[in-house]
Amino acid sequence: MNSVRLYSLFGCIFFILFLSSCRNPSTSYTQIKKTITFGMLPADAPFMAVNEHGEYEGFDVDVAREIGKVLDRPIRIIDLGMAELFIALDRKKIDVLMCGLSITTQRRERFNLVHYQGHGVKTFPLVFWNQAPANIGSMEDLRGHNITIAVLPGTLQEGFAQQFDFVKTKAINTYADIILELQYKKVDAALFDEAIESFVKQFPQFRVINVPLGDFESHGHGIALHKTNSELTQQIEQAMQTLKNNGTIARLEKAWQMNGENND
Repeated sequence: MNSVRLYSLFGCIFFILFLSSCRNPSTSYTQIKKTITFGMLPADAPFMAVNEHGEYEGFDVDVAREIGKVLDRPIRIIDLGMAELFIALDRKKIDVLMCGLSITTQRRERFNLVHYQGHGVKTFPLVFWNQAPANIGSMEDLRGHNITIAVLPGTLQEGFAQQFDFVKTKAINTYADIILELQYKKVDAALFDEAIESFVKQFPQFRVINVPLGDFESHGHGIALHKTNSELTQQIEQAMQTLKNNGTIARLEKAWQMNGENND
């Protein structure tokens, strides 16, 4: 009788453990799926940077955290080069690409884009180190100068520069590396986005010429999501509307000296 009870007890324990093992994977899976993974570009102040403590900071970092609060979902931030960010989003390795990405017609065809900052731009800063050529006011004025221009791969700046067959472009993954290329004269110039003020303050050697964009004018910064991710797109659209309406975006723009005007 005692052995029967003992077998029954073992049976009950085994059954409880079996149910627990069945539940745990689904619970864990649900928790992972709830996390929103944001891909960002490193050394892209004031949008994103790494501080002296090795922590992410910047306008985009703060906006992502506020989105997580509004949606009541945990977030995870990873940093990648520009080309890798596009690949990661295409392959759904990240949920969101957030790096001061310009909203353009072409990009709307490729991604879901949710406006979160900026009013659009009509010029790009063309940056030289220490000295800029005389009488340069547009890209056309570079004709005959045999100039190599550094750009972030996959950006609007790269597409813009590649229109002009009289300049060479060199794709470099981060602005930090672009600045080194400028400093050591491995390139003649570089195209930056309009969030250039922090770089100008840090590097007084910058000589900036604002070149007109023509058909490459853009319409503010967008949070990019995969075309198939309509549910999360709708949630982030609603979250952004909340953050704009309650003044959070304006507050963060002021904190990071964005002034509502910058655009990549």
